[in-house]
Amino acid sequence: MSAGRRAEVDFGAGVHGKSWQARAMQLVAADLEQIFRECFFAEYATIPVGGAPEPLYVPSPEVLRKPHRVVYREDYFASALHEVVHWWIAGAERRKLEDYGDWYRPDGRDPREQAEFERAERFLAALRRARGTP
Repeated sequence: MSAGRRAEVDFGAGVHGKSWQARAMQLVAADLEQIFRECFFAEYATIPVGGAPEPLYVPSPEVLRKPHRVVYREDYFASALHEVVHWWIAGAERRKLEDYGDWYRPDGRDPREQAEFERAERFLAALRRARGTP
């Protein structure tokens, strides 16, 4: 293919007659972990890790010994994808802080904090919808 020409991609019927949407629905959290590692580990020294009761971003002070971790709930694909979106949106400076410096509180938020939290969650939900993910 010559430079400047775009490859034509058929997003209709794919492997075994399934659309790309149907194939995407078959992904599991381990698939996302592998894809994330292949795309981002070398540059960002970050890995997604499942199995936690609650999500959390854990920056590492020594990435040569232990990478940064995007921790997600159980082994849920939706949780893994949601936490990866948080990681991506956070940016380099906030990735230096545990949980990106966010202020999740187990004992609740005041009305202003709750409104700000819900606004951020609506943004993330809109981003997931735009990308065609649940």
